[in-house]
Amino acid sequence: MTAENFDQIMDWLAVYEGGKVDDKDDPGGRTNRGVIQRVYDAYRRAHGLAKRDVYLMTDDEHDDIYLEQYWRPVWGNRLPSGVDAAMYDYAVNSGVSRSVKVTQRIVGVEPDGVMGNVTFAAIMDYCAEKSAAELCVAICTERLAFMKRLKVWWKYKNGWTRRVMGKHAGVQSDDLGVIDRSVMLTRGTKLTIPPPKAPTPGKAPDGAMGLLGLILNIIAAIFGRRIL
Repeated sequence: MTAENFDQIMDWLAVYEGGKVDDKDDPGGRTNRGVIQRVYDAYRRAHGLAKRDVYLMTDDEHDDIYLEQYWRPVWGNRLPSGVDAAMYDYAVNSGVSRSVKVTQRIVGVEPDGVMGNVTFAAIMDYCAEKSAAELCVAICTERLAFMKRLKVWWKYKNGWTRRVMGKHAGVQSDDLGVIDRSVMLTRGTKLTIPPPKAPTPGKAPDGAMGLLGLILNIIAAIFGRRIL
């Protein structure tokens, strides 16, 4: 039903899952573009390949992992437009089972964490009786509530909140959270990711002052005044 949404949703996902990370407070551990080492190990093993650092993951492996381990298990190609984005992003971030269980509870199905015909039918019934947009809002609202219960909420709360809710709580057509994007998809609104802001001419980007910046900061500390 919504296979055409996959590329668009993957572009959105890349904003939050881009880059290489090895955060000691992140339960996922060593990660590359959202794929944790444990998932990459399992993927390589299933394909008869030797274990290696997730930082060496190829583009083809990356795309295959997302498609096979997250998109298809939540039945992304069959879900109503918008619901696919909400469930898929949740699955990538917190696991397929949690994403499906949360959705099952919302639509009134015994939560076993596995997408099947009963769950799919209940999702379709819910969207027909209420709306796909309402289901997206319910999924994202529960998702943020779950995040707030995690012991590392204090560290990641700003980034997690921006990912799920955007800059403002609720749904706004010009906001960039999963809740906003997914609801806009239910309305048939095509959204694009804003291009990165160009640096101000003559001003170094954040974190790029290098040796000069270090020297100036030392001088500022000695003389008690700011140089830049």
